[in-house]
This record gives sequence, C-alpha cells and structure tokens, in this order.
Amino acid sequence: MKDNQVSPKARETEQILAREGRATRLMIAAELEVSGTRATQLLKELIRDGRARRVSRGLYEHEYYTHDSIEDLEGLRKVREANDDFFAAILHESIEECNLGDNAHEEAMQNAIDRLTNDGESGGEDE
Repeated sequence: MKDNQVSPKARETEQILAREGRATRLMIAAELEVSGTRATQLLKELIRDGRARRVSRGLYEHEYYTHDSIEDLEGLRKVREANDDFFAAILHESIEECNLGDNAHEEAMQNAIDRLTNDGESGGEDE
C-alpha cells in the first residue's frame, strides 16, 4: 500500500464524517462546550466504533422519525428542538462510553431514556 493510500475503514469513517458530521460536530461542540477540533475527534471515535449512526437512529426512533441517518438536517433540528434533554443525555452517555471503551451502547441509551423518563414522571423533584 502506498503512503498516500487510505485504508478502507479510514475512508469509510471520512465518508460518514463528511456526510453526517457537520451538524453533529456543531451540536457536540455546543453541548459539551468543546472546540470544533475536539468535537471532530469525539465524532470520529463514535463513527469508528459504529455508534454515530446508532446515536442518531436512537434520537429519531425516540421522536418516531423513520430516518436511518442524519442526512436530513431539518429532521435532526426538529429532534433537537423537541427534546434537548434527551439529545444531551444520549450524547453524553455515548461519548463517555466511547472514552471508556465500553461496548454497552444499547444499555447506555436505555439508561439515559430510563433516567429521563423517571425524571419526567416524578417531575424531577424526588431527589
């Protein structure tokens, strides 16, 4: 392989990043108050681990959207506007899990959903 050739996995990561990355990077940067460069690094980690699509799919499914990707930026904006807390919880859980190398993505999503659901039912005032 020549030095200027890119591995198929790296090429796939870059393609997903180019297609789906801009809106997600902006949201990561805003949500976590990190630089655009750090947001890009975090998003690349999510993509490499196959989580970026699942995170966005979870957001859409929660809001009963049928999209399988975040190419529909207007749809993503609607999800974000409809439920900031849900988006923040999923994003934080996913990034934390990526940083720890944990493979329990589905459990992390469910924990975030459960926490928000329980807070919503109790009004968040029980603790």
